[in-house]
Amino acid sequence: SKRIATYLLNLRENYRATESACCYSADQLASILQLNNEQFAARIQAHINTIDDIQNIDIRSMLNIQNSLTVNVCEQLGTIKGLDSYIAENMNYVSAEQHILGEGDKMQYVPILETIKQLLMHEDVLSEVLDAKQSQTDRVFDYCDGSYYRKNYLFSNGNPSIQVIFYIDEFKLTNPYRDRGKKYKLTGIYMTLGNYAPKYRSKLDNIELVILVR
Repeated sequence: SKRIATYLLNLRENYRATESACCYSADQLASILQLNNEQFAARIQAHINTIDDIQNIDIRSMLNIQNSLTVNVCEQLGTIKGLDSYIAENMNYVSAEQHILGEGDKMQYVPILETIKQLLMHEDVLSEVLDAKQSQTDRVFDYCDGSYYRKNYLFSNGNPSIQVIFYIDEFKLTNPYRDRGKKYKLTGIYMTLGNYAPKYRSKLDNIELVILVR
């Protein structure tokens, strides 16, 4: 308890983690410990099934193996490079592509089709796409209740269709230590799925980056 409390206290006081971040960390730490114990129990059970004499079980050695696996994982993911590499290889990460524009400027583009493909692999997103949301009355609650939507062949033919909504935003970045206050103006283009219920579209988790360009 003291070790966990010290860990959370360091997050809060030294690394300025918010209360919600500390609660999330504690919850995830409990889940990881539970999973580790379940794997250790399974390892012991599998070993018991292969021997005749239970006295020959070397629990300490098996526990050391389990702890070594956990330590190795933490060391691997404990750096930005290690974490980024793991995400790219194991977590359906869609990386940005760099494109050269006419005058040599560069644009970062995150492929839309690949992003949508990864989104549809989540059951909750797929159910939103397949769920018809048109109002059954004459009242207009969303774009899909309007006349333009109902007259559009793509959306009115009875087959599920992907609706993509784009947002554009401009903002400035500056590094006062290196660039002496010089500002860089960037344009960001983002997308979300119009298939989401309106209450989900404005959530940052459901808004995906498409383009960054100066």
